[in-house]
This record gives sequence, structure tokens and C-alpha cells, in this order.
Amino acid sequence: MKDKMHNNKFFILITIIIFLFICTCSTPTLAVAASYDKYIISAKLNVEKLEIQANETIYYTNRHDLGFNELYLHVYPNAPSFKSLGSSIEIRKICVDGKETKFIITGEDRTILEIFLPTALLPSSSIKIEISFKVQIPIKDDRFGYYAGIFALAHWYPIMAVYDERGWNLDPYWDSGESFYFECAYFNVTFSVPEGYVMAATGRLNEIEKKAGEWIYKWYTPLPVREFAAAVSKNYGVVSGEASVGTRKVKVYSYYLLGHEVAGEIALNTAIKSIEHYSKYYSEYAYPEFRVVEVYGWFGGMEYPMFVMITSSLYSPERKTMLELVVAHETAHNWWYGMVGNHEGLEPTMDEPFAEYSDTLYFKWVYGEKKFEEIFDSTVRRPYYRFLKIRGKDYPIAWSVFDFGADSQAYFTIVYNKGAMVLRMLNWLMDDAKYFELMNRLQEKYRFKICKLRDFKVEAEQVYGASLDWFFNSWVYGSGVPHYTVEAYTRQTGLTYTLHLKVKNTGDPVIALVPVRINTRLTSITVTLWVNGTQGEKDISLPFEPLTVQVDPNDIVPGEDDNKPVPVKLNIMKALNVDFALLITIILLSLVDFAGIKKIENRGHEGRK
Repeated sequence: MKDKMHNNKFFILITIIIFLFICTCSTPTLAVAASYDKYIISAKLNVEKLEIQANETIYYTNRHDLGFNELYLHVYPNAPSFKSLGSSIEIRKICVDGKETKFIITGEDRTILEIFLPTALLPSSSIKIEISFKVQIPIKDDRFGYYAGIFALAHWYPIMAVYDERGWNLDPYWDSGESFYFECAYFNVTFSVPEGYVMAATGRLNEIEKKAGEWIYKWYTPLPVREFAAAVSKNYGVVSGEASVGTRKVKVYSYYLLGHEVAGEIALNTAIKSIEHYSKYYSEYAYPEFRVVEVYGWFGGMEYPMFVMITSSLYSPERKTMLELVVAHETAHNWWYGMVGNHEGLEPTMDEPFAEYSDTLYFKWVYGEKKFEEIFDSTVRRPYYRFLKIRGKDYPIAWSVFDFGADSQAYFTIVYNKGAMVLRMLNWLMDDAKYFELMNRLQEKYRFKICKLRDFKVEAEQVYGASLDWFFNSWVYGSGVPHYTVEAYTRQTGLTYTLHLKVKNTGDPVIALVPVRINTRLTSITVTLWVNGTQGEKDISLPFEPLTVQVDPNDIVPGEDDNKPVPVKLNIMKALNVDFALLITIILLSLVDFAGIKKIENRGHEGRK
């Protein structure tokens, strides 16, 4: 009897220990999972009818300090630009925690689904939302649409709107640019297509269940992502490779139309190199897989988590450089928008300038400084200056897509091109070590979260070690184009030369730290001057004779300048900063006094005679 009781106690003790061990080991994973919502979608594509029938389950948690009586989701297939070409989304039924509930389609452009909850969703509470729906796909060469054998499937399913300090963000769909704003979530998507059709999508492909007449693709995201996108075609070829990220390998796939094998390889290699370099300089790519996919589109490319669309017009060996540029740009978005999120409509400056500057840095890291300067000049600097000459007006890079309205040229030029120039100036101001420390800091602190422009400023000042009010006020929130010229005077004292620099700004009175190159017979050095609006001055002591100076020779500060070499003048009056008229007066008075003295002396001599 004692032995039996002893055995029972021992068994209970072992059971408790195992239970505590499991709980302890599982807690971090459960805590991470509970921090994000979850989408489970089962969908079937009808290629003849251009139709998707789907059932979607969303596990949503209220992470705010107030209760909700309604929830809001985006239903982008209703956007006017899609709807005019036959697109629609039909919500057939919605259940909340198993009970059918009422809903309406609303919003400025009818792209908002409002669900009326049976009972209030209290803070920290969770619910299960089940939605049955049907989508009609438009015939359109776009990020959502069917065109020439390719189904581009972005924004096809209902997705939760974001609630923040503004309330519910219910912005309309935006054609030129993006108005998307999503929290990260987990996705499990089962997607049925006709037999022989190839599917590329966000996430990791768990398996393809092949049945007679249909292939069922099963996707899941091992880490949170902002959304799920896909592309489907029976004309895809696929090539793959691996990117080295830290101690692990990331599987990279390139999907291309048959006949575009060479360009498909270029896209693959560009994606691999981009992932490796961005992982080195920004922080490691978080996910195990990545896909770059050829589609038809009016755009160059379009970013989605673990998946990017690249327009078919770039898939030719003759357009290799542009194909690399666009693949590098969209891949960079997996850091800026993907892993670190932003409201792409209200603050596009938190993703597009980062991606635009990154795609030029790709050429620096892969091909060297000379290629970088060539690409930066042709794809960033020149388009911005051409815009200024045509329009005669500048705008802040902090503007939203809604501020630009229908002026898509201004949006792309200011946010992308000028934005990249401003980031390059910040990189120069901070130096590479601090700039990439800042990039890493943003990735670590805001990974799978939202980083606002004000957060970026705070982090930049922390790394820089000083206030950057002047920088953000002039170059991010403000607008204006400076035009700098430089004057230089020198004087020699023994073996030392004192150089007086004066930089004048005849353009808009923005504040900037302006570089000036000093050229001598043997070498060149670069110094900086504060130009607080209209001009800045500085004295510099040199051990050698300065011959010429150049203001902003590498065009670091946006604005076309007269940066040709300017000869240094040897002008004592200017160098000593003496009032020339006053000096002449003193000399004339001295001559008068001298003449008077000579006259008295002559009289004295005459008397002695």
C-alpha cells in the first residue's frame, strides 16, 4: 500500500513538472501569437468567370482602452477604378462568434465594410469573425486584375482597418500611389486553382494538393505580415536560389512568363543580392522565403510582404538596369512598409524615400561608387530638377497622397526623388556609421509595428546626438530650393594661410549645412558651413595655399548650384575684413599731415639761411 501511494505521488510530481515545463517553454510563443490577429482563408479561383469564392475567418483582439460596437474592414474590389471594369465584392454572410450579424458597405468610395457587433467588444477581448464572400476580378493590368493570362491578386479579400489616435482609418483606395495601412497578422490561406496553374503568394508554401482538375495551394506565414497577395498563371516558369542572411539561408523564387528566362534569372539574382545587402546594412530579413513575380501593370513594381510584383515590360535583357532598379526598390519595401510599417497614404515619406534611396545604394554595394552616382543622377536627381524647371514649385516630402490629389507626377517626384535626396543628405550629415545604426534601430524597435514620421525624428536625434529640428523643418515638413554660390579670399601669415569662405543662397531661404571643397596643388579637403537662410561665412586656417573652392560639389543639398571651381582671391582688404573706404580716408589724412610737417620744416630752413 505504501509503495502504491509512493508511486502515485511520484507520478503526480512528474506530471506537474512536465506541465510546468511545457507552459514555460510555450509561453513566449503564445504571447507573441496573441499579440497579432489571425486570418484563415479558403478560396477558389474560377478562371472562366474571373471569380473568387471564399470563406474567411478573422480572430480579432481589441488592443485599445475603449470598447467597440462596430468593426471596420477594407473591401478594395469596390474601388471605382476596379468597379468601372467589372470588379465587385459580394458579402454574402457574416457571423460573429457563431451568430449571424448585420453589416453595410459604406465609405467615401464604398470600400468600407462596417460590421455591427451583437455585443460590445471590450478592451483586451477577442472575437471570431466569419465572412462568406464572392469577388469579381476586373480585366485590368494592375495590382488587382486579370490581364493576358495573369491574375494579379492583391487586396481581394476583406482586411481589418486600423484604429489609432485618429480613430478608425477609413481612407479611400488610391490609384496613384498607396493609401494602405494595416497591422501585422498571421495568415493561413488555402487557394484552389485549375490544374496546371502556378501560384506565387505571400508566405511559405506548405504543400500543393493535386487533385483531378484542380491544384490546392496551402500557404502560411511563420511570422506576422501586413497582408496577403498572390499571382496566378498557367504560363509561369520558376527559378530559385538562396540568399545568405546571417547564419541561415532564405529561399528566393523568381516567377516569369515563358520566354523570359534570362530576365527571370536577372530578377532572381537582384532579389538575392538585395536581401543580402539590406540584411547587412538595415537588419536581417525576418522571413524564410521571398518571391519576385512578373505581372502586367502600368507601374514599375508593387510591394507586398515576402512577395513583389514587377511589370512585364521590364523583362528583357535590354532593360537589365531598370529591372534591377525596380526589383531592388520593391525588395527594400519588405523592410520599409513590410517589417517596419507605416500609413502609406498619410505618411508615404516613411516608406517610398527609403525604398528609392535603397535601390540606388544597391548599385553602390554591388557595382561601386561610380555606378551609384550614375544611377542616382539619372533616376533621382535629374527627374527632380526637371520637375522644378517645368513646374517652378517645390513641395514638402511629408505631404500625404491625399495632399497631392490627382497630381501623380508631383507625388512621385517629390516623395520618391526628392525624398531619396533628403535621405542621402541625412546619410551624409550623420556619416555611414550613424546612418545605418539609425536604420538598424528603426528595424529593431518597430519591427512588425507602425513607425510614424515623428518616431523617425526622435530616433534620428537619439543616434545623431543633437536636435534635428532644422533638418526636419526645412527638408521634411517644409519646402524650398536653395541656390548656392561661394566666394573665397585668403591671406598668408608666415607659412599659414587664412581662408575666408562666404556662401550665398540666392534661392529659397532654407537652412542647411553646406559642404565646400577646397582645392590645392596637392590635395582637396571638404569643410562645412551653416547657411541659415541667405548666407554663411567661415574662416579656415590652412598649412598650404588654397587655389580654388567649390560649393556642394557632389550636390548633397538638394538644389542646383554653381559648383564649378571658383579661384581663391588674394585680397588683403577682404581677407582682413577691413572697411576699404575707411582705410583710404586714413591714408589721405596721413598724407595731409605729412605735407604740413614738410612745410614747417622748410620754413625753418629758410629762417636759418
